[in-house]
Order: sequence, then structure tokens, then C-alpha cells
Amino acid sequence: MTPEPPPEHQHDRSDADLLAAYVRGDVRAFDALYHRHKDFAVRVSRRMARDESEAMDVFQEAFAKLVEHAPRLRLTARVSTWLYPVIRNAIAERRRRERTLRLAPSDDAAVAAPVPTSTDVADLSVRLARLPDDQREVVLLRIVEELSVQEVALALDIPEGTVKSRLHHALKALG
Repeated sequence: MTPEPPPEHQHDRSDADLLAAYVRGDVRAFDALYHRHKDFAVRVSRRMARDESEAMDVFQEAFAKLVEHAPRLRLTARVSTWLYPVIRNAIAERRRRERTLRLAPSDDAAVAAPVPTSTDVADLSVRLARLPDDQREVVLLRIVEELSVQEVALALDIPEGTVKSRLHHALKALG
């Protein structure tokens, strides 16, 4: 069941205010948080997951964790900066479990990460895929998701200078 769209007055409230209201028992406040950040969480989940099913599972897990952690959560930025590492860690944990369960390498491993052809080199998505994970992550959060440098640093739990450095190297490589 999808939460109902929030009343108009919820749009003016900060994420921290909405989270505090939810903890006090205002379910509509959580609905507002969900509707405010669901598109971001879906986009991030789809970019990181191998398929739509995994993306939707991770998306749901992220909001379930938000509900679980809400009473103890002290926001210093938007909820999206909290959701991003939750999604990233959920994907990483799924991959660790898969590696552990896999007894022998299979032909499926080659399918999981498509290799770009030489005719695709000009395509930006292919060039992004060739970046190291840490640089691609920063580019996607900063440019595609339009998070500030500070928010990217919070989401990735790294210093702002590291965000700037990774972004610089990524943009140079994409150049």
C-alpha cells in the first residue's frame, strides 16, 4: 500500500520537522517524507541495482529502515542524504551474499556487467560506467541528483574536499 499524498501544508515543513512529527505519531508526516523522497530513492535504486525487481526491493528496504530508525534519527540534512547510503549498503550487502552463496563462477557473471562496445564510447552513460565507482557516485549525486557538495559528503560519509577531488577527476576523465 502506497502512502497517501500529503496535505498541501506538509510541503512547507522541513524533513526534520516531518520526521519529528512522525515519531510523535503523525502518520501523515511520514506520508509527506515518503512522497518527497520516493522518486530520488527509486532513481538511485534503479541505477545501482542489476534489475527492476532488486531495485524495488532495495527501495522498500530503505523506507522500512527509515521507519525503524526514525525514533533515533537526528537529521542534519535532507532525508535523501540519509537514504542514499542505506540504498548503497543494501545493494552491497546483496552482492556480498550472492558471492558467498555462489560456489563456482557461472556464465551469468559475464551478463551482470555489460561491456560497452567501441561504437558506444561517445555515449555519456557508457563513459560514466567506466569511471571508478567512487567517482561515478559523486558525479551522479552532485550533477544528476543536484545535491550540494556538503550533502554529497554527508551521504557518502566523506570530507567535502574528497567530494571535490573525486568530482574534479571524474569530470576530467569524462572531458
